[in-house]
Amino acid sequence: MHGKAFTMETVAPRQLTCLRQFSKRPATVPASFTSRSNTVLSNERHHRSVRCQAAASDLSAQQTVLQGDTDVPIITGLLNTIEWLTDYTNFYEKRFAKFGSIFRTNVLFNPMVVVTDETEVERLLKAEHKLVESAWPTSMRNLLGPNSILTADKQQHKQQRQILSQAFTEAAMREYLPTVMDVSSRTLEQWADSTEPVKFYGAAKCFAFDVAATVLTGVRFDGDRLVRMREQFETYSDGLFAIPLAVPGTPYGKAIKARRVISDDIEKLVLAAKEHNQSSQSSGRKNALQMLLEAQDENGVKLSMEQLKDQVLTQLFAGHETTGATLSRVLPELQKQPHILKQLRAEQARVISRHGDAITYDVLEDMPYTDAVIKEVMRLYGIVDGIWRQTLEDVTIQGHHIPKGWTVQLMVKRSGLAVDDFREDAHDFKPARWLESSGQPLKTNPKGFMPFGGGPRICLGMLLARMEMRTLLALLARGYSVELEDAQEYWFQGFKPVNGLPGQVYRLS
Repeated sequence: MHGKAFTMETVAPRQLTCLRQFSKRPATVPASFTSRSNTVLSNERHHRSVRCQAAASDLSAQQTVLQGDTDVPIITGLLNTIEWLTDYTNFYEKRFAKFGSIFRTNVLFNPMVVVTDETEVERLLKAEHKLVESAWPTSMRNLLGPNSILTADKQQHKQQRQILSQAFTEAAMREYLPTVMDVSSRTLEQWADSTEPVKFYGAAKCFAFDVAATVLTGVRFDGDRLVRMREQFETYSDGLFAIPLAVPGTPYGKAIKARRVISDDIEKLVLAAKEHNQSSQSSGRKNALQMLLEAQDENGVKLSMEQLKDQVLTQLFAGHETTGATLSRVLPELQKQPHILKQLRAEQARVISRHGDAITYDVLEDMPYTDAVIKEVMRLYGIVDGIWRQTLEDVTIQGHHIPKGWTVQLMVKRSGLAVDDFREDAHDFKPARWLESSGQPLKTNPKGFMPFGGGPRICLGMLLARMEMRTLLALLARGYSVELEDAQEYWFQGFKPVNGLPGQVYRLS
């Protein structure tokens, strides 16, 4: 696949003829013509050289060779996948240093082009269904299920988005806020009551999963049930980007088994929500699942049981992995830079003076510094590093011809770090970069900042993720402090703290 676009197939016949002339031997001529012939041959060779140089120049202008790994089928895919899974960060950094900001490689037996330029990443995300289409690895497609919105094709995606979006509007968020407040308050109380150090990486993911599960299904998984569900999701998540070998005992094999367990539990919740909707008690505030059972597309079509199960599974996975991990990244920064927590507390004092003690959706919308902290965490430590797409037609990316059917990995996190607005201090944690001098939010986000993706597939749960992060940070700033054992703890591959980020939560006196 890789070689096809970069062979001599596109060279014009005239250029091939000229190139062949390099190998021709000069004809034998009589001695009486030697002097004159030498002059003629010298001139002819000069003209031939000029013509060949021009041809080579034309060829170079027509086609820029895309650099990258030599792709030996199966072998390259296997070796690269092992390196990618065991040394993720260096896998990319080595290739960026060697090949530049765009290169070809093979991961999970999937030949692809890696793209980091923020303009190209944004252009291709917006060109979803036109130039590119979702193309996640086989392991992820299988585990998310054939009906997941993340892996659905154009027609499926359009229909599912019409239905699912009805449960993720601003109006729906206002309905969910009391639930998010309840889970956030209980979580902070539990952390503060713990006699053992809280491992915040897992605890924050547990909080995010609790919010997602409660909002989506209306059921709060307390105690042992929450622990069991989270363990299943940990196993499930570990297999999403594993080598797709469905053998018992492998991460992928364990993930398949965990998916069956989770799917069975979700089906029970769907049936319970359906029964509730049909009962006389169905009036009042509803959870997302109850909304989804009633939602329909423009043709009056509703989601089937299998579609509902895959969508709930997808949203639980997204809430468990991304929001929780992002929140856990805030805590070390609050300890390393105490002025950030002081500003968060000062903002809450201003909010209370303007709106009173109650935290409403409008209050959450009036917290620019809290939003700046969240944006800076997502910019610097975004959990979503790359988005996988497949070209629907031949496309040109940064002057390189990418054939139809190729996979492109759009590096949304790296593209955000590279934009001109951040170039001088891109790796510094500075929430103030998101605010005007007046303290109000920037009127427009810098180009290249795409923590929730972009285009038609922009993250469906974006408003819910923002709401739960704002809520937890607001309550933390109002009544608690956090002390980590090691705020400088090393994060393996940039995504997971090696010791789980242990620490204590204290109530303010």
